[in-house]
Amino acid sequence: MATARSYKGVFLVLGLLTIGVVAVTITYRHRTPPPETLQSVLQARGMPAAKRGMRLSQAGRQLLAPAERAEMDAIYAEALRSLPERERLKFEELLKHGAEAGEQEVTEMGQLVQKALQALPPEKNQRLFALVEKAVDLQLAKQQAATQSAQPK
Repeated sequence: MATARSYKGVFLVLGLLTIGVVAVTITYRHRTPPPETLQSVLQARGMPAAKRGMRLSQAGRQLLAPAERAEMDAIYAEALRSLPERERLKFEELLKHGAEAGEQEVTEMGQLVQKALQALPPEKNQRLFALVEKAVDLQLAKQQAATQSAQPK
C-alpha cells in the first residue's frame, strides 16, 4: 500500500521532470544560433559557401587599414601579372560578373587565382591569406555586432 511519503516522492520527481522539460523547451526556442566564426566560414564547402566567402572578403577589405588594403592589392596584382595575358583578360572578364557570377564563373575565377598564387613566393602567399582572414574576421565581427544591437534586450 502506498504511503503519503511515497506520493510526495512521486510528485517531487514529476515536478522536477516537468521543470526540466519546460526549461529545455524555453531554452531551445529562445536560443540564438552560435555565432559564425572565421573557421566555420573558411571550412564551409560548396558554391554558396564560396560566394559567401568572396562577399565577406570584399566587404571586410574595406575594414582593413589603408596600408593593409594597399598591400593586399599589390600582392593580388603581382600574382595576376604572372598569368599569361589571355588568362589575365579572362579573369578580368569574369570579375565583371561580381556577385552575379554563376557557378562556372566562380569556379573559373578560383582556378585562375589559384594558378596565379602558385607563382608567388610562400611568404607573400602567407601574408595574403593572413590579410584575407583578417578582412573576413572583421566583417563577421561587424555583422555580429549589428545583429546583437538589433536584438531586443
